Amino acid sequence: MHECNDFYVEMLRIGIDNARQKMHRKKEKIGILTYTGWIGTGKTSAVLDYCKKYSNCLYFSFENIEHSLALKLFPKKYPQIFSDTADWAMFFEQLYAWCQRRNCTVFFDSFVIKKDSDFHSQLADKFYNDHHRTVFVYIEDKHGQRMFTPLHIAEIKKIYPKLTDEEVVLVKSITGCISSLVALYNPKLDFETNLKRFLQPNSYFRLLAERIIKEYYRTPDSYNTLLYGLSIGKKRVSELAEFSGYPNNKCDKYLKSLIKNGIVKHVAARGKRKAYYEITNEYLSFWFRYIFTKQDFHNETVFNNMIKYIEDVLVKRAFRKECEYWLFYNTRSYRYVNSDFVKDNDNLHRNARIRKLSFDIIHELYGEYIFIKYFDTLGEHCTKEDWTEIERITTKFSRKENNTYILFSIHRFSDFCWKMSSKYDNLRLVQLTAFTAQYHSHEHYRLSLDEM
Repeated sequence: MHECNDFYVEMLRIGIDNARQKMHRKKEKIGILTYTGWIGTGKTSAVLDYCKKYSNCLYFSFENIEHSLALKLFPKKYPQIFSDTADWAMFFEQLYAWCQRRNCTVFFDSFVIKKDSDFHSQLADKFYNDHHRTVFVYIEDKHGQRMFTPLHIAEIKKIYPKLTDEEVVLVKSITGCISSLVALYNPKLDFETNLKRFLQPNSYFRLLAERIIKEYYRTPDSYNTLLYGLSIGKKRVSELAEFSGYPNNKCDKYLKSLIKNGIVKHVAARGKRKAYYEITNEYLSFWFRYIFTKQDFHNETVFNNMIKYIEDVLVKRAFRKECEYWLFYNTRSYRYVNSDFVKDNDNLHRNARIRKLSFDIIHELYGEYIFIKYFDTLGEHCTKEDWTEIERITTKFSRKENNTYILFSIHRFSDFCWKMSSKYDNLRLVQLTAFTAQYHSHEHYRLSLDEM
């Protein structure tokens, strides 16, 4: 997991340094960060590597222990700082005395708030007394968009810079950008060889999804049934009820719990498109479709079907998610500087057709149109013929000066298309390379995923 950990150590450093600068700038007396992520997503490993690299770091873990036991175990880890501590008041008093002379970072892993514990009140009581530069970091095993999951496609490229853009989107598609799974990828091997490694018995790839679900649900059978149903295309409550045999209200109750834990999301109705549910993460979608059902991966037909599913479904989904993010937050052209048009249900049409030509999004407002099309398969290129057909049909539908075109492609556009984009200011070409080059802040990206 070396490359991923190096990346996350740097992300931790940036986050902690920013917190410390904010404390100094605003004269705040205490700095507290919370980093969350599903269990098994690489949080602890990255934090321990951070502690090895930087001085004045203290690491405490609440994993599988109550606060009362933690009071007995934590001081033993750093005897040079603590004597025996009878309560949290004594613990934080001794910790404060040590931190006063240093810029400290104190990690509390697997942290869970306990109503009967005065942990929080004593921390605040002791560390609000004076200005200092101590930063506390809570690491929590729960769903969240704060740093640890999911990665952005540019982050995968940064970790594995020698991968082609096509390989990057394949890695994103099969790992769901979960860092601990991305770390398993061997960039010296091709994608299919890596996938076969992932599918070996007792591999981390095969075990992680089950571990995540069991972390949230002690009796996960009913939830697994719905997740399997979602993975094979049952997207609405009525479909899931018919598939599972559960009444609608039971399905609805379980779906709300899965949404709360970030495993499923509800996609609201937009225009003519009805609302539906889907699994949030590509890895979990793949796992429930193939690994949950214990399919024979050594069977050539099964393996080929799996590759086809990855390329035809997961790659499209992963790429389109990046396109949606670009549409939400890109501000590079006056013609679509207000990219809130993606949320405009009244004037937005998805999977729309003009004659025989389909567009993923058409937005119409006051006689002006934005035509958006994704070239989102691994073998698909936008050619001279494609652009000529788009231009011919749309200009019969609406005058060219009223039209804006945004075309996305996994692969490079043809030289002809680039020539046209330099000629027309209303044609914007966005290929995968634009996503792997840069992106907004990691927190901005992660938080935006829940809005899409």
